[in-house]
Formats: sequence, C-alpha cells, structure tokens
Amino acid sequence: GAIGGALVLPRLRQLLSPDRLVLGASVIFALVLFAMSVFRSFALIAAVLLFAGLAWIVVLSVLNGGAQRSSAGWVKARALAVYLVVFFGAMAAGSAVWGQIASLKGTDLALQVAGSGMLLAAVAALRWRLADSPDLDLTPSPHDAGAPLSEETTGDRGPVMITVEYHTDPGDATAFRAAAREMRRVRRRGGALSWGLFEDMEAPGRYVETFVIESWLEHLRQHERFSANDKAIQARVHALHRGPAPPRVRHLVSPP
Repeated sequence: GAIGGALVLPRLRQLLSPDRLVLGASVIFALVLFAMSVFRSFALIAAVLLFAGLAWIVVLSVLNGGAQRSSAGWVKARALAVYLVVFFGAMAAGSAVWGQIASLKGTDLALQVAGSGMLLAAVAALRWRLADSPDLDLTPSPHDAGAPLSEETTGDRGPVMITVEYHTDPGDATAFRAAAREMRRVRRRGGALSWGLFEDMEAPGRYVETFVIESWLEHLRQHERFSANDKAIQARVHALHRGPAPPRVRHLVSPP
C-alpha cells in the first residue's frame, strides 16, 4: 500500500492541496481502523490494509515536506530534529496508550478508539494550514549590522542591548503597536533573550523597541538570519515611522 501510494502521490499532489491530502488520508486510515475492528476475514483485512499503507505514506510525505518548507535555512536542522522528536515521541506515547486499552478492553475497542481519535485530530488540525503561504518567504535576506562601536564590542563581549527609536503620528498608534509586536517574533526567533516596546509618556508618538542579545557575535548572526519575510515585517513597522531620518538604532554593551 505504501509503495502504491508513493507511485500515485505525485498525481494526488496535482489534484489536491496538502491540507486536503492529509485530511483525506486521515479519514481513510480511521476507516481502516474501524474496518479492522469488525472484519474477521484475513483477505478483507489484507485488502483494507493496502489503503492504510497508502494513507500512511501520503501523510508522512506531506508532513515531512511541510516541516522543511516552514523552516529557515539557518535553523532547518534543529527544526527537523524537534519535528522528529515530536513525531516519534507521539507515536511511542500513543502506542503505550493503545496497548493499555487493548490489554484492558480488547483489541477491537482499541482500534475503534484509535480511529475516533484520528478523526477528531484531523478535524481539530484544520485550523493549521500545511499549504504554502504566499505571505511566507524564508529566502535569506541578511543586512549589515554596522561596525562595532569600538574594538571591545567584537567577539563574545556582551550581553548587548539594542534600542530602536521610532516617531509616529498619534493616529497611527494602534497600527504601529500591532506592527511592532510582530517584530517580537522576529527578534526572539533570531536569538534575542528578551524584547520590549516602550512609549515615551512625555513625547506622544515616540516609541523605543528594546531587545537583548547574548553577545555582539550573536547580534551579527541575528542580522545574517533575517529572511525576506522578516524584512517585510520590518518594512511595515518602518512605514509608520515619521521623521527626516530612519529609526535611530543604539547598541549598548555590558561593561567588562
């Protein structure tokens, strides 16, 4: 079944989106589990297991591809490692639960519980999309971090606090705060230990974004990790900045 599924998968990808493939394969696998709890014929069970193999390889292929597409290049290995830990960890935990139910209540009920759980999980997962998002572009787009303030700021000197000062129109306050908070994920994903956004109470419209990096070297890496999607988020924030000069950036380094 899995070999047959691998052969027809390219055609299925042309006809269905990744989300529909996973949903359809999950339903098929759940129906197979229900059928195995009812059928007593070896031939019938063998026949329905062909569909289980097909559904298995479809879901495995789509999830593996989705995990790779949704990870930036610099962190792809770590992201895939976490994905595999969750994938096989869930399989091991589910197997333990399934085996316990089977030992207490019988194999038929365990199969039915597993099928019901798969249907519920497939419906619950509809809120998360596996298809490519046109708004997500993880192409590397590094930018210059600027020269260090002095020779002492190179290497592992740190921690480093970066502040970015913005000036906005009062009428854009809500839009600016919403856009600026998107930068939190960008900074934290790139290595920031903490992030904050502060408003000057004596100068309405003046905001200061702050984030702390472990070292100056890590800050340079943070700039290298910028993707096209990160730059688009930053551009939305800068579009709401008002003033003759771009937002002012300061680098504050912890004294040795």
